[in-house]
Amino acid sequence: MTMTEVADMLKADVLVKGEGGHKAIRHVVASDLMSDVLLVDEEDMLLLTSLASDQVLRTAQIVGAVGVIVVNGKPLPSS
Repeated sequence: MTMTEVADMLKADVLVKGEGGHKAIRHVVASDLMSDVLLVDEEDMLLLTSLASDQVLRTAQIVGAVGVIVVNGKPLPSS
């Protein structure tokens, strides 16, 4: 499954389309503790979290996540 397919299935709003949209997702990590996410050593992962902050995006970039899904309708910070 790809990030685009996941977004379509969830009827999610895609805020930033990157290169990962058509990359296959092999693992899903769900956490609000970004320190735990930093310990995950898997490629092609999707990050699910209810934490809506810039820290999530930085962490996703560090671990090479295909994408990030913010759950529970949390408002995202404007940048």
